[in-house]
This record gives sequence, structure tokens and C-alpha cells, in this order.
Amino acid sequence: MSLTEYRSLLAVARENKSIEIWKTDTFAQILVIPGHKNIDIRNIHWIEPEAQKKVSSDSSNVLYYARNKKDKVLIKKRRLVTTGLNGMVIEWDLNTCLPKSKYNAHGAVWDSKVKGKFVYLASEDGSIKIVKIKKTKIEIIKVLTKSSTSCLSLALVQETAT
Repeated sequence: MSLTEYRSLLAVARENKSIEIWKTDTFAQILVIPGHKNIDIRNIHWIEPEAQKKVSSDSSNVLYYARNKKDKVLIKKRRLVTTGLNGMVIEWDLNTCLPKSKYNAHGAVWDSKVKGKFVYLASEDGSIKIVKIKKTKIEIIKVLTKSSTSCLSLALVQETAT
């Protein structure tokens, strides 16, 4: 499960490989992405800009959000990414309910965390891969040192100035 930044939407991955999107204020189901063959979902994430102030929007479509950028209000599509034991990182198009872009990590992805547009992948081969979610593709940025055993989980820690 994954909540949007302001907790307005909840994404749920089901055992039948489908993804459901729910409004949290009414718990109304607004979208179901049907399950796809050979796509096992282990983690699900919303990709949203960091540290953005909430902007009220007249848009009734909850699959979009408004944000301020240089004194302008921009209406942006929400972005949803899944990772799985099949090694796939997939960004889903919430309008067509189909994969928008894919990246193959070439091995099981046991855990994943998101920071901005970067997804950190705990991989079966012991490495931690960092991928960037771009507008039209998912691109590998860096592979961190391999361990001799699988990397089953990871945590991102934000250092604070002391």
C-alpha cells in the first residue's frame, strides 16, 4: 500500500496482480489497473515532488494535483511506480491503466524506497541499484557495491545538520 503525500489517495497492490486506487476521504474506489501476466508487485510508490506546499485546485480529477512553481500553479499527473520479485520497475499510466515505462533490474527486487524521482532497489544479487523515473523512461543511475548475499531490505536516512 502507498499513500500520496497529502494522504488523499491510497494505492493497493492485490494478490491477483491488480492495483486499486482509493480516495481516502470517502474510501471510494476510483481506479482498478487489471493484473498483468508475469508482473508480481512487491512494492508500490507514488512519485511526487518533495517539499511542495499544498495548493488548492479546482480540478475534480484526483489523478492530477496542483503545485506551485515560480509563482505559477501547475497541474501535474500523479505518477505510480511498482517493483517486484520479477525484477521489473514499472511506471503505470493512470489514464490507460497500462505500463508507461519499464526497467528490468535483472534479478528480484526485494525492497524499494523512493526519494524524489529516484527509486532505490534492494536486489537479489546483493547490489543496491538507483534508478531515476524520467518523463518517458526509467534509467539506471548507479549500482552500489555488491554484497556476497542478497539485499533483502533497505532504509533511507536523512541526515540532519547539528
